[in-house]
Amino acid sequence: MLSRLKPGTSTITRFGKFTHNPLKKPFFSREAFVLLLLRSSPTLPLLRQLHALLLVHGSLHVPHSQLLRAYVGNGAVRDALHVFDHMPQRSTFAYNSIIKGFVDLGRSSDALCFYNNMIREGFKADNFTYPLVLKACTGVSDIDRGREIHKCVEFEGVFSCNVFVRCALVDMYAKCGSLVAAREVFDEMPVRDLATWGAMICGTMQGGDWSEGLVLFRRMRSEGFGIDSAILATVIPACGRLGAPGLGMALHGLVVKFGVIGDLCVANALIDMYCKCGDTQIADRLFRTMEFKDVISWSSLIAGYLQNNEFAKSLGLFVEKMESGLTPNSVAIASIMPSVSELKLFKLGKEIHGYAVRRGHERDRFVASAVIGFYCKNGLMREAESIFRTVSDGDIAIGNSMITGYALQGDLDSATTTLRRIQEMGFRPDSVTIVSVLPLCNRFTMIDQGKELHAYATRAEFGSVVSVNNSLMDMYCKCGFVEFAKKIFDTMTERNTVTYNIVITALGMHGRGEEGIEFFDHMKEQSIEPDKVEHSTLGSTNPDMVKEVLSNKCGYYTKNDPNPHLQALLGKGQGSALQQMWLLHQE
Repeated sequence: MLSRLKPGTSTITRFGKFTHNPLKKPFFSREAFVLLLLRSSPTLPLLRQLHALLLVHGSLHVPHSQLLRAYVGNGAVRDALHVFDHMPQRSTFAYNSIIKGFVDLGRSSDALCFYNNMIREGFKADNFTYPLVLKACTGVSDIDRGREIHKCVEFEGVFSCNVFVRCALVDMYAKCGSLVAAREVFDEMPVRDLATWGAMICGTMQGGDWSEGLVLFRRMRSEGFGIDSAILATVIPACGRLGAPGLGMALHGLVVKFGVIGDLCVANALIDMYCKCGDTQIADRLFRTMEFKDVISWSSLIAGYLQNNEFAKSLGLFVEKMESGLTPNSVAIASIMPSVSELKLFKLGKEIHGYAVRRGHERDRFVASAVIGFYCKNGLMREAESIFRTVSDGDIAIGNSMITGYALQGDLDSATTTLRRIQEMGFRPDSVTIVSVLPLCNRFTMIDQGKELHAYATRAEFGSVVSVNNSLMDMYCKCGFVEFAKKIFDTMTERNTVTYNIVITALGMHGRGEEGIEFFDHMKEQSIEPDKVEHSTLGSTNPDMVKEVLSNKCGYYTKNDPNPHLQALLGKGQGSALQQMWLLHQE
């Protein structure tokens, strides 16, 4: 029946015939005809014509709620509000429709205001209302309001077990940064659907807990749930963050198995994962086989080459993108500037800066940060400062770039002045700011300033950020406070190779080789592969311990095929104790 109701003038004409020829009995009533039209997803112009005819022929009894739904479906909230204001009798359904319209348009604050009006008017929220208003809380990151609505859900009781309401609660808590509350709601659910699993996994990943996100993913699979492209696009990048290429390849197999390799988000996630795992060759092959590519596809591979120090390839892909007719956006411009800087292509860097200005990207925070970084690395602080003065009100990231530039030049006074300035402007220094300033405290052994930054990092709850902890440890070690560094090490919930490098190097430099070997053992127990820094440190500080390191601690070395890290350690001359010990080990 609906196939006959093609949107257009003919439909309105047919409606007009019904209203002007009451003697002729139609196939079905005019009210039914209008309802069918409203439910057939009419275009906005047709809907407005239909609404006008209904106003002219006011004898028709068509529910206002159907008009509301149709207007909201077209994103026309203003028209929907006009209908709502003239409703003789409102309902929860009508309020839900308006709230949905605001949420769909991203107007979360308006959605919450309308919800308040609904409650004040004495209407009760239902299982459709709660997911909408919880999504609105997520939109404005208002976790306190979300908790209030959660209490209302529990008080009502009848909705507390509704899977859609519980899923919305999980999503709200996770996206507002309260993973503990999200997990509590999730664990209490007697029945979970794929959307709930997806919300919990995505929230965990967004919170930076990559390992736990993968554990949840395995649990979901073990309970027999399938996989959709959204979950895969969230899980795959975790393998890159954790440096787990084997698991990433296994997920790649699932992508092929479930036939979602053509999904753009999934393909982009795979490119990002392989790049972060150091395999840009596979990432490039994937990129070449993609039928459709978007800005993220190009930017991911360009950034991937940059991360792996393949600066020429990064620049080459950028040029290829331009030759293909695609106009570089602000993200692409920002991602290529570090490669231009590393390749010492100063003239090209200035040309790209000029291109960004002509395209109106000069105030974009990513572009401004990248251009400032480019000028700072080339020692042109005056040019960098000029850009900073123009756009410093834009974002903390721009201030971070300027501070990092001063750090590269060893200018502590200018760095601290800039830090105070961005604080006065209302920006809160983040983990990148701390990591940028701390090396200056190392260089000038300004332990008091370093301690102040440590105190700020603690107050700002950066204690779980690995890069911040590593920088603090490095600062304390270089200032001679190794015990302070060890205390930070003991409190860290996540460590990486750099963490162990810092503490082992410091212990070695202070003649505490035995403790260094204990940390070396601990690193192996945590399945963190040592690099040449640890080996060089242990071997150079205490040659008498080399036999211990070779024979007992590094069993994965063979006589005929020494580990590359150990080969680097051996390059100390034929007469060194280390070289002699290695020759004995081969015998």
